[in-house]
Amino acid sequence: MRPIEWLLEVTQFEDGFSRLLEESGGLPVAAWKLANARCRTRETSTSVPTRAEVRAAARHLASKLGLGPVPPSAVLAADCERQGLLVI
Repeated sequence: MRPIEWLLEVTQFEDGFSRLLEESGGLPVAAWKLANARCRTRETSTSVPTRAEVRAAARHLASKLGLGPVPPSAVLAADCERQGLLVI
């Protein structure tokens, strides 16, 4: 599935964000997937999300799902990297 199609699926279905969180096994990976898809839809950007993009995606997920504050970007990036996900 193309990144734009995936983003539309996640955002258009009522349970899209909660499914993303559940399937990802936690906020850091879910945020990385969301940030990565956003990066891949932009022509001039790299497909590897930055720490700021991952944190912005985590904040977006947290607001949509009623979660509390999100960890700092360095913590999110470290959690992603432990899962083998690149963050710049």
